[in-house]
Amino acid sequence: MDPEKRNATPWLIVAGILIIGGLAWWLWPQKTQIMTPPNDTSVSTLDHITAHHFWKDGTHTLEGRITLPTPCHTFSSQVLIAESYPEQITVAFTVAPGAGVCVEMIAEKPFSISFKASKDAIIRATLNGQSITLDLIEQGDVKGDSINKL
Repeated sequence: MDPEKRNATPWLIVAGILIIGGLAWWLWPQKTQIMTPPNDTSVSTLDHITAHHFWKDGTHTLEGRITLPTPCHTFSSQVLIAESYPEQITVAFTVAPGAGVCVEMIAEKPFSISFKASKDAIIRATLNGQSITLDLIEQGDVKGDSINKL
């Protein structure tokens, strides 16, 4: 065998192994996944909340459902009443990520909020301190069965 061919053969074998190994590494599916905490952006993109509005004997009741990014997110509300006439009501909704690892799937959580104010009260809402639109569906003066039981 020609000495030049004998010297080139090992290099061709090494080059072939490197090419095949590189292709296998590039095409092989990655089996490791990095766990990341749930992305909280869908809460910050929530720009309105819809609620059914009942009023009877000086008490307003707001009932509805809020969509959260995961079932582990916590949801709370607080009513702030500015003394004026008509009263100016701010319903402060707060949504926060829960602790630990949680499955990423959308969850709906019901809410029911009651407060005393005149029938003409102006009702606004915030979510995590930012103003949002509160779409109220007027249900009249009589509160029937809770919509959250549906």
